[in-house]
Amino acid sequence: MIVYVESNFVLELAFLQEGHEDCDAILKLGESGVIRLIVPAFSLIEPYETLVRRSRRRAELSRRLSEESRELSRFRPYSEITEMAGEIASILISIGEEEKQRLDSTLLRILDTSEMIPIQPNTLKRALGIQTELSLSPQDSIVFTSVIQHLELGNLDHKCFEQGL
Repeated sequence: MIVYVESNFVLELAFLQEGHEDCDAILKLGESGVIRLIVPAFSLIEPYETLVRRSRRRAELSRRLSEESRELSRFRPYSEITEMAGEIASILISIGEEEKQRLDSTLLRILDTSEMIPIQPNTLKRALGIQTELSLSPQDSIVFTSVIQHLELGNLDHKCFEQGL
């Protein structure tokens, strides 16, 4: 059986989200050869966008927290807040580093197990039309088109599409 996976599958595994155990079970089936995992190349790139967006948001939060704690530290009753804010900023940084490491190791594991559908020029052209026709986001239209084009190759195996649990 062929199982198609996409960005949400990667994110579930890498960031240990709610459905990561089920996704891990699917990946283990692929690793053992029980199923064939197929992933659009774009679905391996897109999770980095999520990682960068989260990192920027946390950096901004850390910056604002530092500014506020500096302001509050000038007042004797709130002086201990500076220390707590520093600890929180440090935790936010370490979370980002851990997420990057987990994403990298998850992608390596998926790459070792799955077949990748490359992005071709005609994939992008067709995705533009599908995006409008089906009201999909640009990212979803690229993934959808990649899977459709792979299905059109005519492989007769049973197929399943998993988009995160």
